[in-house]
Amino acid sequence: MDVVSRIYANRAEELAELNQQLIMRQLFTVAACRRQGLARHLLSSLQADVYDDKPVRLEVLAGNLDAQAFYKSMGYQLYCHTLIKT
Repeated sequence: MDVVSRIYANRAEELAELNQQLIMRQLFTVAACRRQGLARHLLSSLQADVYDDKPVRLEVLAGNLDAQAFYKSMGYQLYCHTLIKT
């Protein structure tokens, strides 16, 4: 069996003892398997079943417009902007 989608998440360290927030580190679906509802199912399960509808925080690269649109369709809103100088 091949892995076609995966999700990694953990509680925010500063809030771990309060168990109030989850930080999603990665959500990935293989290109050939996208647009089939896999990511939507994983994210919905994470929020409802695993983490009991507590807030989930995530970061998306500014240029990843498809991911931004996906998360907005799941009810996520812009929280902050992070700037980097390289």
